[in-house]
Parts: sequence; C-alpha cells; structure tokens
Amino acid sequence: MGCCNAIDSHFGDAHAERDLGSYHKKGPDATTRFLIQAVYEAKVEDAHLLDIGAGVGVLQHELLKGPVSFVAHVDASDSYIKTARGECERRGNSARVKFVSGDFTDIYPNLDDVDIVLLDRVLCCYPEFRELVTRSVEKSRLLYGISYPRDHLLARTAFFLDNMKRKICGNAFRAFVHSNKEVETLITSSGFILENEYHTLIWRIAVFRKKEDLSSS
Repeated sequence: MGCCNAIDSHFGDAHAERDLGSYHKKGPDATTRFLIQAVYEAKVEDAHLLDIGAGVGVLQHELLKGPVSFVAHVDASDSYIKTARGECERRGNSARVKFVSGDFTDIYPNLDDVDIVLLDRVLCCYPEFRELVTRSVEKSRLLYGISYPRDHLLARTAFFLDNMKRKICGNAFRAFVHSNKEVETLITSSGFILENEYHTLIWRIAVFRKKEDLSSS
C-alpha cells in the first residue's frame, strides 16, 4: 500500500528506541493498557494472538505473561521489528513470537487465523481503513480489540495540527480520523458484538467477541 514507505520512514530506529524506553520507564500507554486489561478479563487461556502494527511489542510482552501462548507480530516498520525482536530475546520469548514484516493488507493471506486479533493505534495510519478492518476481523476466532481516534472535533483538530507539523518538516507520514460508526459496523457485520469499551480524551478502545463464542458459553 502507498503509505507503507511513509510508515517505515516515520517509525524509524529513533522512534522505536524512544517507544521502548518509554515502556521500560512508564509501562504500557493508556490504550495499550486497556486492551491488555480486556484480554485478561476475557478469561482466555493458551491463546494465539495476531498483533497488527505491533510496534515494539508491548501487547505481546504483557500478554505472554498470562493468557497468550503464541504471537504473530506484524509491522510495516523494520526498525520496530528489530527492536521488538531484541526485547523478545531479552525476555526469553523468541520461540513464542513469529515476526512478519510488511503491510497487513498485503500479507494477510499468508497469516493463520488466531484466537485474538489486536490493533493498537494502527487504524489512524491508514487513509483507507475498510480493507484493514475487514481483513483483520476475519482472522479472529474469538476476540477482536482495536484502539483508534474518536470521531469528534478535538481529535480531528489535534490530528490536523500534527499533520501540518509533519508537512512543514517534510515528513510524508499522515494520521487519520475515521468514522467510528463505520468502523464498528464493519466489525459487527462480521459476526462480532461489543464486549468492552473505554475512552480517553482522544482515543476509543473497543473489544469485540465473536457471536458464536457467546452462544456456546
């Protein structure tokens, strides 16, 4: 996809090292923390996770401590994959994580279905979000968790100003605010229902469970 080169350039070595340093110092960010909490509250065991736009791997580092046994880590930034792989090795989790480099919308046919699919602040990196949501939700057998910008004036203004700064600095990366209603409709029309929802000032965090699982529980 056209944004992949901009993502790889924007999320380079310095960005990856800064994110890892922040995680070591402060722990997971708010959106990540809510997704982690929701997975633990879902009472799953020995689950396989597909982490799309996984960054330095904060979700997997935390979830491999408990309900998740294996992770497919997908990211379009080689710097993030390199940094996440190093952190996995440091934690002794290398055998439990498969690293896949590339844009998910290009490589999804090569990825297995899993119990849990998570996208933490990934949707805003895509100008065209529908394929990302549709293809990623298809990969989940149980839980689908996503954090993305709230569709209101404050978020749109904040993202507009950030994009203007990037343009002035010659940075080709852009972030986007998409229709929250349309995002949720794409997910629920694929057979999921909303189970947990959290909000920060800018972000919405939502976790969905597949209907078949609810009917069998």
